[in-house]
Amino acid sequence: MRAEDAGRALLSLEAVGVRIGGADILTDIAFTVRAGKTLGIVGESGSGKSMCALAAMRLLPRGAALSGSIGFDGQDLARLDERALQAIRGGEIGMVFQEPMTALNPLKTIGDQVAESLRQHGTADVHRRAAATLERVGLANDTVPPGRYPHELSGGQRQRVVIAIAIACRPKLLIADEPTTALDVTTQAAILELLRTLQREDGLALVLITHDLAVVADMADDLVVMKDGRVVDAGSFDAVFAATGSAYTRSLITASSWAPDPSTRRKAGGELLVVEGLVVGYPAGPRTLFGARERFRAVDGLSFRVEAGESVGLVGESGCGKSTLTRALLGLTDIDEGTVRFRGETMTAATTSTSGASRRDPVSRSLRREIQVVFQDPYGSFDPRHRVERLVAEPLHLLERRPSAARRRERVGAMLERVGIAPGAMRRYIHEFSGGQRQRIAIARALIVEPSLVVLDEAVSALDVSVRAQVLALLAELARDEGLAYLFISHDLSVVQNVTDRLLVMRAGKIVERGDTADVFAAPAHTYTRALIAAVPTLPGQS
Repeated sequence: MRAEDAGRALLSLEAVGVRIGGADILTDIAFTVRAGKTLGIVGESGSGKSMCALAAMRLLPRGAALSGSIGFDGQDLARLDERALQAIRGGEIGMVFQEPMTALNPLKTIGDQVAESLRQHGTADVHRRAAATLERVGLANDTVPPGRYPHELSGGQRQRVVIAIAIACRPKLLIADEPTTALDVTTQAAILELLRTLQREDGLALVLITHDLAVVADMADDLVVMKDGRVVDAGSFDAVFAATGSAYTRSLITASSWAPDPSTRRKAGGELLVVEGLVVGYPAGPRTLFGARERFRAVDGLSFRVEAGESVGLVGESGCGKSTLTRALLGLTDIDEGTVRFRGETMTAATTSTSGASRRDPVSRSLRREIQVVFQDPYGSFDPRHRVERLVAEPLHLLERRPSAARRRERVGAMLERVGIAPGAMRRYIHEFSGGQRQRIAIARALIVEPSLVVLDEAVSALDVSVRAQVLALLAELARDEGLAYLFISHDLSVVQNVTDRLLVMRAGKIVERGDTADVFAAPAHTYTRALIAAVPTLPGQS
C-alpha cells in the first residue's frame, strides 16, 4: 500500500439495513474502515456483529433483504452482480470465520484448501503458493506439511489455516469474525500478533469482530459498539473508550473487569477434597506384538487440596490435562496411580484387576451428590428432548429418598428462582433460552442436590462479558450464602484472577506453580506462569 493511501476510506457502510422474514436484523448501520487501519466491532451475542460482516461480503441468508450502500474501493457492493462479487470475495476481501473446524473441509488437506482459494482467482502454481502461504502464517511445511487434514491440527493451527486461506490472494481488507474465541491466552496472543504482522507487511485493513473489548484494546484504531442490530458508539478507540461513550459501552467496560467484593468472601473451613499423586494416562504409540503399548501421562503426579468454602483456580493451556483431571475427580475415568479423597473418604484410587489391568470402583451415591459439575457448553450438556423441569431434576436420583413429583417440581422451581430464572420456565425446552440463561440452568442442576463442591469446567469461557459477569456474581453469591467450594478450571486468567482464592498452574500434566491467587499474579515464579499472565489482554487503565 502506498503511503498516500494509508487512512483513506476503504470500506464504508451507509444506512445499511438487513431484514429477514419481516424482522429487522440490522438497522441504519454506518461506519468506515480505513486503509491500513484496524476497526474493532464489539457487542454481545445477537447484536449483529457477524451479520454486518456478512452484509459487507454480500453473503446474507436466503430471503434476506439488504438496503443502504456498501462502498468498497470506489464500488458499491450492494449494486454488483454475483459474478463481480465472486472476484472480490477472497481476492480483495478475505474473511476468517469464527469456528475453524466448521470453516474447513474435513475431507481435504490444508494445502488443497489454500490452493483452492488461489485457483478460484486464477493464480498460477497454486500448490507452491499454498505451501508458501502456510509457512507465512506460522505453519512450517516440515512440521505441519500441507498434506495434513484439519482434524490432525490443534485449534490454534486450524485458525492459522483459515487465515492462510483468507490472505492467500493478498486482499486489501481482512474481516476476522471472533478469531480467538475459546483459544488459550497464549494461542490467542499468537493469533493476534499474526494478524498484526500480516497487516504491517501487506498494508491491509483489518476488521476485528469480538465480544471482548480487551481483545481489541491493543489492536483497534477505531471502534464500533453494537447492540440489538444498531450502532450505539463509533469513532476512534480512545474516544469511544473514554467517558463520552454510551451507557451500554460503559457497562461492557465494567463487566470486562468485574470482581466480587473481597469482604463478602467466606473463609475456608477445613479439608474437603484431597488429591495425592494422581496419575492418569492412556495408550499412545503403535501396538507391538510382544510388549505393552506405551502410555501417555495426561495427568502426571498431581497433588492438591480444596478446603470447604474455598475457590481454587486451575489454569493451563488446551492439552495440559485439565479435562482429564476433571473426569478423574468425578470418577468417570480409570486412574493409574494416586488417590482422590473427599471428606476423608477415598473416592477414587488406583486399583488393579486380576488380569493386571487398572480399574476403578464405583463412586458411592453420597459422594456423587457432594460433588457436582458445570460444563463449558451449556447447550451440549443438556438433552434437548426434555423440558427444563426434568433436566434440572436429574441429579435428584442421588438422594437417599427421592422426592414426590409435587415436591420435585417445587424444588426445581425454587432452584431456578435462586439462579434468576422464572419458575414458570421449567415447562420450556433448553433451546428456548440464551447462552447465559442455559448456564444458569446448568448451575441450578448442579446445586439442586446441595453439593459441597462444584467443579466449573470452562463454565464461562464462551459467554459474553456482561453475561459472564452475571454468572460470576451469581457464583460468588452462592459461595457466600451456601458455603460452596469451587474448583474453577479455566484457560482464562482474567477470570480466575478475580474469583479465586488460590491458584494452581498446570502444564503438560503437572502443576508447575501454586499459591494465593494475588501472590501468583503479583510475582509469578515459573516462566510458564509469567508467559500466561503476559498474554492476558487488558483494557486501558487495568493492570
